[in-house]
Amino acid sequence: FISTGISLLGAQPSGGGTLWTPADITTYGWYDASDASTITLSGTDVTAWDDKSGNGYTATQTGSDNPTYATALVNGLNSVEFGNDDGTSARGYGFLDTATLGLGLVASSYAFFASYARYAGLTINHLIGGGVGSTNKNLHCGYDNNTQLRIAQFGNDTSVLVPGYTTTQDAIVTGLNDSGIDKIIRDNGGLYETIRANSNDLSDNQGFAIGRFINNSFLFKGRINEMVFLNSFPSTSDRDKIEGYLAWKWGTEASLPVTHPYKYTPPTT
Repeated sequence: FISTGISLLGAQPSGGGTLWTPADITTYGWYDASDASTITLSGTDVTAWDDKSGNGYTATQTGSDNPTYATALVNGLNSVEFGNDDGTSARGYGFLDTATLGLGLVASSYAFFASYARYAGLTINHLIGGGVGSTNKNLHCGYDNNTQLRIAQFGNDTSVLVPGYTTTQDAIVTGLNDSGIDKIIRDNGGLYETIRANSNDLSDNQGFAIGRFINNSFLFKGRINEMVFLNSFPSTSDRDKIEGYLAWKWGTEASLPVTHPYKYTPPTT
């Protein structure tokens, strides 16, 4: 057993083998704030976040709405902090455009995984979102309100009720679209989960970005530690490995349900 709070980067698997990472599967997009070599800075402002999948989907911000880079913030690892433009919270932390990645999720199965923390119980507080307010043309994932976590396409929402915000706590979200079949939203590896029969895929996904809901509005207030995108529906084994990897790396394994295969040890190869 590896105690809560030990970084996955320094952990040793109790049963032998090598620690599993998303590099062991084919990812479509992979953003890892702990890897400083993937972050381009202007002071502490993030101007670019490189994609580790090998597909080159660098997320960029050329305007003034830059998120910021925080060192040793979560489990001893670096993170990217975003703000929110709702008029009652700090401004100046923006979003990162990754429009080309978003287009590759159209008319397809897809999967989104993230380790993150929200900084307030805001309505419309989304980690990712598109630029068009039309049905099935805006993939977004985050909080519809303080207690409702959702994966949606501007319509065809799938939501799950979760505890409301009280203090800043890191968590894992999993959003899945099994093309033509259903949509799934999972909090902390299935601690809370909704599966909804829904056959609608994205028909477009222009203006996709990290750290906002739509266009330049409803910026995410919180931090994003790491994100993994797939343009396919993962096997249960791969889904569980990604969740286990994120949980152990970012120190949230205690929040996994007791039925999760990586509740007590991280995934290995």
